[in-house]
Amino acid sequence: MRSILNFLLRAFKFVSYVAFAVVGTAVLIVAIVETFNICPGFSANTGLSCSIDAIEGIANAAMGLVLLSLLSLVPAVLAIAGLIFAIIDLVRWRRRRAGTTPQQA
Repeated sequence: MRSILNFLLRAFKFVSYVAFAVVGTAVLIVAIVETFNICPGFSANTGLSCSIDAIEGIANAAMGLVLLSLLSLVPAVLAIAGLIFAIIDLVRWRRRRAGTTPQQA
């Protein structure tokens, strides 16, 4: 029973990390596009309109993922869980690393 719960926790942690990476990347892309005004026009009917097609496709996909995350909340909650797991793992890693370093006299 304990191994099943351990497996489910690891699976949830993995899915949370993936959601954190995907949603975080999408938010970063949207922030860059909006900050530097790369795609100046946004319409609810057509999405973003850019002069470069490749950037327009990536920006539209990122904007769609961010809006989906805001509306359904499932990707956002998984991404927040991934952030929490990342912080916990980073703290554990730093404590383990601090405990194994040789002490200077």
